[in-house]
Amino acid sequence: MHKNNDWRKSFRVCTQSICKWRNDPRMWAVLIFLFVFAWTQLKTVRNFCMMQELSISNWYFPFFFSGGMVVVFFYLGIILIFCNAPFVDNQQMYVILRAGSKNWFRGKILYIFITCCIYFLLLYVISILELIPYVGFSSQWERILESLSVNGDVGIYILTIPEEIIHNFSPVKATLLCYLLNILTATFLGLLIFCVNLYKSQNFGVGIALVIVLLSQVGKVLTVRAEWILNYFSPVSWTNLSIYKKGFGGVPMAYAFTMLLTGILVLILLIMHRQKEYSIEAMEEI
Repeated sequence: MHKNNDWRKSFRVCTQSICKWRNDPRMWAVLIFLFVFAWTQLKTVRNFCMMQELSISNWYFPFFFSGGMVVVFFYLGIILIFCNAPFVDNQQMYVILRAGSKNWFRGKILYIFITCCIYFLLLYVISILELIPYVGFSSQWERILESLSVNGDVGIYILTIPEEIIHNFSPVKATLLCYLLNILTATFLGLLIFCVNLYKSQNFGVGIALVIVLLSQVGKVLTVRAEWILNYFSPVSWTNLSIYKKGFGGVPMAYAFTMLLTGILVLILLIMHRQKEYSIEAMEEI
């Protein structure tokens, strides 16, 4: 019974942080950020639908992460959300006193996970809203995505629609896998910022997360072999389903999930170990 009460307190800490979004300019900036950068990617698709007089299915979401700088911008939004970890303000001192230090830290970890779930669910919804009136609901990829995966040319624009995703995954499976991989990757980055900020300054945690995000683009200027090796050390690259292929250049999906889950577990243990050393006075100095 006591353990259940502790988890309720942790959940309240999490929901309290989410309720603050209404009055947080940073969160509104991220929302605008998402709509703008999703539009820059989807505008070309809309134009193609208009030219071909075809509709597109509601499964474009996995292709947001299939290449290009757009994935960096989406993850900059994640960094912006979690840059102030461990999320301490004047009110949090009272919350810590009421909930207890352990429950407070656990609630903030839960907050990072739930925020990532909401963030990418919102991005999926945006991928549908911004394609209206050309979007239709279907269980198939539809002809327009299959056509774009062959050449990717729309006038002077080039879209990255990898054939590997079209051929190796069904739309539902691709979307669910991409959603889950993004949640795990973003949670890892959020916890990393949280953990590093507990030991160092906030700028240090954000800097490390930014390097990890930019690492996903470094391989594009290297040799094919160097890019393949780099993909094993770039969590953001694991959100691109086209890298999960057999043979040279591919990364096993089991490897990505194992590394992400292991990294998340290690970071949680480090955070919960660190909280034992923090008094209220120490938290006020963060």
